[in-house]
Amino acid sequence: MSNKSKIDEISRLKSQLSLLDGNKLNSEESTTFFAGFFYSLILNKTIFKNNKDIIEFLNSNYIEPLKLPPFKQYLYKSRTLLGSRISRYILEKISYSNLIELRKLTMIYLDSQLDGHQEKRKKKKSNLINELSGWLNNDN
Repeated sequence: MSNKSKIDEISRLKSQLSLLDGNKLNSEESTTFFAGFFYSLILNKTIFKNNKDIIEFLNSNYIEPLKLPPFKQYLYKSRTLLGSRISRYILEKISYSNLIELRKLTMIYLDSQLDGHQEKRKKKKSNLINELSGWLNNDN
């Protein structure tokens, strides 16, 4: 998938996640929305190309902040199993204040992904400009 489409996907996810900032949803609706959002994020192949990429994300943004025991390894082999386990936990056991903290951590992660891809685009563009200018200077 191209960098532009990944940047568009990250921007789309960030705008969806920003719905939790306003007062349009009550706490129960916010919890349900976030569980669905988190499930779709785990299934998203644009954000997480490989299942092993999900492990790092979950450890730093879900398991450690909530002080949960790590998931069994078999769950990481199936995105649907992992997503449903997390969604169920969010719906049944997460308080609204923890949900807001998870939202912030997820937004920080998406911002870091966005920054990383924009830097790669700038680097590719500057490399292309350097190559082109070097080629033009050698032509003289």
